[in-house]
Amino acid sequence: RRAALASLHALAIGAPKELRPHLATAASVAAETLRRVASGQEDPRCALEACRLVGALASASHEAYQRKAASGEVETPLAALAAALPRQGARISGALCAAVSIYVAAGGDAADAEDHLDWVEPHLPALVPALAQALAASGGDPCAQKAALDAIGAVATCSAAAFEPHYATLMPLLAAALAQTEGSKEQEVVAQMRARAIECAALVGAAVGGERFRGDAPAILHAIVADAAAPAVLSAANPQGKPEDDGVDDLALSTLLPAAVRVVATCGARHLGNALEAVAAPLLAAATAAPKVQHEANAGDDELHREAAGTYSIVIAGQRITVDLHAMWAKEKACDLLGELAEACGEDLPPAAAASFASALAACQTAPGAENIRSTASISLGQVVGAGVAGFRADATRRSTAARLIDGALRSTFEAATKETSDDARPLHVRALSDVLEHVAQSHAGGLEAGLASSVAAPAPLAGAVDDAFLAGLVQGLIAAAKASDVRRSEVEKNLKEDDGYDDE
Repeated sequence: RRAALASLHALAIGAPKELRPHLATAASVAAETLRRVASGQEDPRCALEACRLVGALASASHEAYQRKAASGEVETPLAALAAALPRQGARISGALCAAVSIYVAAGGDAADAEDHLDWVEPHLPALVPALAQALAASGGDPCAQKAALDAIGAVATCSAAAFEPHYATLMPLLAAALAQTEGSKEQEVVAQMRARAIECAALVGAAVGGERFRGDAPAILHAIVADAAAPAVLSAANPQGKPEDDGVDDLALSTLLPAAVRVVATCGARHLGNALEAVAAPLLAAATAAPKVQHEANAGDDELHREAAGTYSIVIAGQRITVDLHAMWAKEKACDLLGELAEACGEDLPPAAAASFASALAACQTAPGAENIRSTASISLGQVVGAGVAGFRADATRRSTAARLIDGALRSTFEAATKETSDDARPLHVRALSDVLEHVAQSHAGGLEAGLASSVAAPAPLAGAVDDAFLAGLVQGLIAAAKASDVRRSEVEKNLKEDDGYDDE
């Protein structure tokens, strides 16, 4: 049985198109095996293979498995997974939860599980208590805890408002897990579990909506801010951060602060007191941190060197340049999250916060040697302008704030696009310019259509924030950039055709 399950798993991964006519058979085999697991009649190794098979079918079938299961054409695994979860050991429980996550999110992250309600809703009464029991019974096993938390988050995201009846079961469980581990959160395993629990709580809150979540949101945000202030956790296998391991797990930027943005988007910044300032502080610090780049005369070979965890050096023009890639990633991620936070706040973004966000992002738009930072900063600056314009639409006294944001963003982004040397980053600067101009066009309280109905001559109240002379120069600059892009494309195509190894097809 184990070999047969493993073979089906291999077929699902290696030949999904050929297996599709036999999807019903493979789905039935998986469900029947899981039912035997639930009754205690199956070998644990077969249980693991059945979970892998469910995951392979869910991720490799391009959602055909889930859609056909929802319509009754093939057997769904969720009922059997829910029945099998209680009374399992940590390893089997973790595998069962992982199968739930992959099935619900179609192989993506928990946050990707939106619009899949029909896959899950009929099974929520059995599935959610089983997942809660699996989390409570994980016994501190980090893999089992992670799998249970991921599954709960995926199911909540997929279920949306239908998850509300189960909120009272799960949120106290997550809050208790955070309270119980407060004193030991400096340990790597505990810190990672807390980050997963916080992320799960944010997903559950987003599913049920702000009205239901606002009572618990302040405690979750407090935990986020406190845990994000802790030093970055180094891998337990390499506590000194030696060169053979690049693994600094920056939980603040990878998990905690994105969860905070989700909480703000769910509850609304106006309902969260001073939490916005506490969430924004570490993002601003990371975005404005000086890049860790060193230059020195090369005294050795010309090879790429790994200097330390996440730090590399390379020789360019006789200079050995050393770059902390983790610091670069942190700067890029902080820029991205500042934009997401501004968008989450919308009209509730305070003018002072908008100004500080814009200043930090503008400084990153021309960061040397980091095209991803530059382009991300421009896109995020457009989101800050969008929040500023939304604030003006809600309160006309914020005109000057919105106008300054618009003018500053257009000028700094146009400068960034003009100076940009990367063909990949330049279009993103131009897209950011387009975003800002779109926000200007939509600055009437009812949007562009309402503005046109009100005044054809002046449909956008904030259009005056754009200087006519600058706008003319912007248009000419974009036309010149488009022509230069055509020239570069023609040169690339010519060089490719002259290359003997180039295949016209």
